[in-house]
Parts: sequence; C-alpha cells; structure tokens
Amino acid sequence: MNLSCWLGLTKTSHVFTKLSTRSLQKTAVGGKLFLALALCCFANLAHAALSTITVNASLSPQAADYSDEPLSFQEFDPSLGRLKSVRVILRSKSILKQEYENTSDTDRPIRLRQTLDFILELPDATTKILKDRQRVTHKYSTGAFDGDIDFDGTSGGATEYDISTTNQKLLKSRARMAMFTGSGLANLFMSADTTFLVSQKGDVPVTQTEASAGADVTIIYNYIAVAPEPIWYGLFAGVVALVSVFSHRGHRKSTSDGVS
Repeated sequence: MNLSCWLGLTKTSHVFTKLSTRSLQKTAVGGKLFLALALCCFANLAHAALSTITVNASLSPQAADYSDEPLSFQEFDPSLGRLKSVRVILRSKSILKQEYENTSDTDRPIRLRQTLDFILELPDATTKILKDRQRVTHKYSTGAFDGDIDFDGTSGGATEYDISTTNQKLLKSRARMAMFTGSGLANLFMSADTTFLVSQKGDVPVTQTEASAGADVTIIYNYIAVAPEPIWYGLFAGVVALVSVFSHRGHRKSTSDGVS
C-alpha cells in the first residue's frame, strides 16, 4: 500500500469515527431526554390515579341521652376504582348547662362535674370505631339561701358551656371498608350519654343539668382510579412527538455535518 492510499484510509477512518461518536452522543442525549420525560409522564399518570372523594353526614343537636341515632352518608361506588382506605372524622358538638341552688343558711361553694360520652358505630350498628368525651367541672360560689329555688339570685345560678371536639379513625381492613362500599346510602350510628356529680359539704344543694349533643362526620374515600384521566394520554403523546422531532433534527444535523 502506497503512502497516499494509506493517508486516504486514515482520513476516512477518522471522519467515520467522528461521525459515529457524534451520532452516539446525540442518541444518548435524546435517549436520556426521552427517558426523563417518560418517567415524568408515568409519575403523573400514577399520581392522577390516586384520588379522594369526601362525603359528609350530620346529626342535629338533640337532648341527650340517646342511642343509635343514624347519620346517613353516601357509599363509595366501586365502579370508580379500588378503595384503599376510609378516614372517618368525627366533630362532636354539645351544649352543657348546669343549674344550682344553695339551700344552706350560710355561704357555700357548689362543685359540679358533668360528663358527656359520644360513641360512633359502623354501619353494622355493633362495631365501635370512635369514642369522645366532653367534660365540664366547675366550682360555683353561692350565698346563703335566698328563699327561692329558681337557680338565680344570690344563692343560685345557671351556666351554659359550648364544647366542640374532633377525633378521627383510619380504616384499612377489607371487612370495614366493605361497609362503606355500594351504590346507595348507609348509616353510621351515634350514641350520647351524660352523667353528673355534685359535691358540697353540709346541706345538699338543688341542682340539675341539661345536655344537647350533635355531630358532623366527614368521610374521606382514598382510592385508585380504574384508569388514568384522558388528559394524561394526550400529554404523553405530545412528549413522545416532541422527543421524536428533536431526535430527527439531531439526525439531520449529524448527516449535514458528515456531508460537509
């Protein structure tokens, strides 16, 4: 092989190596870009499939004691997807009223303790899932009996307390989630029981208490949707088209560089 032929082959080999390196680099860059965008889209698809639905139920305030009062709520429609968990949030509301009258002929303090217990049961009306307790303990200073048992004046009085508390429970077992699944309405059941204690030395005062109790319940269904929303299909198709355009342009530029 003469010198000019060897030089020609060397030059050709150098050009081929340069073109191959550029092509591989652009292919790698395009692949990385495609992979990153594809992962982004798939992540969004997965995120879109995780959904929540919130429904509410309420029990109007009513005189306690009571048991198994129904709170109607909308069940989770299984055609929407696969239910993963149910979060039940109970907001208990009550008005506790304490009335007292000192019947002693001397000034005396009167101590009252009033307790209200809430119990929330599942739709089977037997399984307790949430308990809540509201309590008012107060010491009242009263004068000697003024002659009238009217819960007023110098020897008596009446006080109301508005109380609101919140408690919640996350349900994940299939048996319990099944109680929330269907196409119609179902009920949770609420009970409220009150007790009170009077404490005073000497003559026993005249006392009475009242309790009005209600509740608001929020139910959150966490589920995996049957299929991703159509908008994500369009977004993914757009990403694929965009990557294809850039790859095609890179290929044309590589070809142009090789020709020149």
